[in-house]
Amino acid sequence: MSDPAFDQALKFSLIWEGGERYTNDPDDPGGETKYGISKKAYPDVDIKSLTLAEASILYQRDYWDKTGCPILQPAIAICAFDTSVNCGVGRCRSWLSELDVLGDDKKVARLLLQRRIAYYMDLVKRKPTLGKYIKGWCNRVNDLSKYIDVVTT
Repeated sequence: MSDPAFDQALKFSLIWEGGERYTNDPDDPGGETKYGISKKAYPDVDIKSLTLAEASILYQRDYWDKTGCPILQPAIAICAFDTSVNCGVGRCRSWLSELDVLGDDKKVARLLLQRRIAYYMDLVKRKPTLGKYIKGWCNRVNDLSKYIDVVTT
């Protein structure tokens, strides 16, 4: 049985992760990538032949479930999922542990998004060459903020 919040979260993240397009950009440290699934993270997966169904299983098991999204309110879960995909499960779980996830779901989601922006700014401060990504990262966060307002009303 599918979880509607997972489906909404995956739909959003796949847009930003490149969807079904296969890439093998030499500048991408992840190497081969499709549906946002990289060869570096999944060395035993045939990335070029990866299907959406297979990618969905990986995302649900390794991001949605490991972040604890099934027990979160939908707005927080969708936000936490995309945060885990973009910033790492451990980092997202750490940020969630510092927030009152039982509070107002949209307020908590926005606090999580603020953490992401601060994280990006710190990354660029520590490694200025990453500055070329800041606009895209911030656009993703802004889109996610709007998205959770629409899908969780």
